[in-house]
Amino acid sequence: MHNASPTNYFHLPITYGGLGIPRFDIFADEIRIKTALYLINNDNELLREVYSEGIKHENSIFKEMNRSMKKYKIRPQQFNNDEIFPKLKGKNFTIYTDGSNLNNSTGFGFTAKVNNSQETQDFSYKINSEYSHNVAELSAILTSLKILPPKSKAKIHTDSEISIHVLKNKAYNGIFNCFKHEYQQVIQQSNLNIQLIKVKGHVNKGNIKADELAKKGAQEHNYFDIKKLFSNQTILATSNTIIFDIKNPYKRKDMM
Repeated sequence: MHNASPTNYFHLPITYGGLGIPRFDIFADEIRIKTALYLINNDNELLREVYSEGIKHENSIFKEMNRSMKKYKIRPQQFNNDEIFPKLKGKNFTIYTDGSNLNNSTGFGFTAKVNNSQETQDFSYKINSEYSHNVAELSAILTSLKILPPKSKAKIHTDSEISIHVLKNKAYNGIFNCFKHEYQQVIQQSNLNIQLIKVKGHVNKGNIKADELAKKGAQEHNYFDIKKLFSNQTILATSNTIIFDIKNPYKRKDMM
């Protein structure tokens, strides 16, 4: 889907000083938490170690960083999920994925077909409405990867340019690194042969079906916690959601 959707920011509360100017401490909190996100999500293993060791000792820099995170109930969480996803049967698959963010509801879906077969298996999931359309698109791809049997092949189709950029660009080092790391790890551990293919939205039957499944997922009642998708990673999160970025709300266009 290409509908505009909210950004995947954790919004700090609006707090003004006596002159009606946003308080400096909010800016400071934003900078500290963004620094933590940069370190903890970085492709550079050395920088990730700097964070993990620094936060333990709480020297002058990390003490303030930790204080800002606690203020907003954000904390680094070690995800070592051993969630067992039901595996598809077969060795060669064609998959179409999509995400949806409409009317304050977010979901994703995908349809999977064993090659040389007319039968398809369809999947729909609802995720926290605070997640963006991009998170839904990436979650769809990663979940479809998790249900593939070891040593299988799959062509995974998506209409999301951002997902293609995150997962296929070796130089990518941004807010969605946790998806990139998990994607690469699953492929390696399960010895998968994956082709990730960009398609135009709402053109072929597979993409249209995935779009319908994503919309269906967004309207379901039970939530799927995308934290279950990640293993062997430390990620900043609240009790409900993973934090991909942080922003002061008065910077939003609708506040200007």
